Amino acid sequence: STDQTKEGIGQVQDYYTIDAKDEDLVKMIDRKLQSVSKEYIEFKKEGKINEQYWSRDQLKTIPLRWHQSRIITNVVYTGVETMVPIITSKPAEPVISIGDDDEEDSEKSKEFTDKLQKVVLDKYYDKDYPQQELMEMIARHLLLYKLGVPKIVWDEKLDDYLVEFVHPHKIIISSEGHYNQDVWVAQYLEKTLEELIKMFPEKENDILANLFPGTSIDKDKFGSTPIGFWEYWPEDGSYVVWKMQDVILQKKLNPYIIWNGKEFDKKANHFD
Repeated sequence: STDQTKEGIGQVQDYYTIDAKDEDLVKMIDRKLQSVSKEYIEFKKEGKINEQYWSRDQLKTIPLRWHQSRIITNVVYTGVETMVPIITSKPAEPVISIGDDDEEDSEKSKEFTDKLQKVVLDKYYDKDYPQQELMEMIARHLLLYKLGVPKIVWDEKLDDYLVEFVHPHKIIISSEGHYNQDVWVAQYLEKTLEELIKMFPEKENDILANLFPGTSIDKDKFGSTPIGFWEYWPEDGSYVVWKMQDVILQKKLNPYIIWNGKEFDKKANHFD
């Protein structure tokens, strides 16, 4: 819109650090989710229509015998499923470089980056966690919903990273950002009540009080009840918050970064 390119003073944006009070974080996240709710609804609506064409659901209520059609070809499905393997047949090779490298160490650095690039590329062909199928799903999402969402997570058991896909309708992204540092992201998650309490045991009383105000419940009886909540990352990615209604389930500094107290440790976050 023209408002996004207007010169002069713009609208003041909400921003809080991890030190903000829980109630302030709840209000900020709620306001941000509400600010893009109209775009999010339209995005889901369009994606759902595309999905129905892809799966041929749009034909269920249409009588086709009026023109004596014996064969139905779903060109949308054919087009998408033809493009997906083409897009993912050969992965883009990662390019890794080291900044501020001394000339005398250039050969050593090149040897290191070549090995690291090979490790990252080999991950794509991991037999235990095949990335090909995952990338195919992301490509399919990109074609149907105009958005594909890979999410890199650290698996404590494997002591290694994994790539997961997130359904585009479970992600809300700031519609006002133009650069990485302008964009916040929220992911909708769902767990059973039992699973949620296991994830955030220190918040059990707050969870139950928020979901069942003024009453005492039998957790065993309601343990399989699905509970929705949000995972929120701010514009600079410095921290992450999990929120359910008025309860901040947990907030912590970005777990994928090494911190010196609450300061970014530039040296520690580079490979040796």
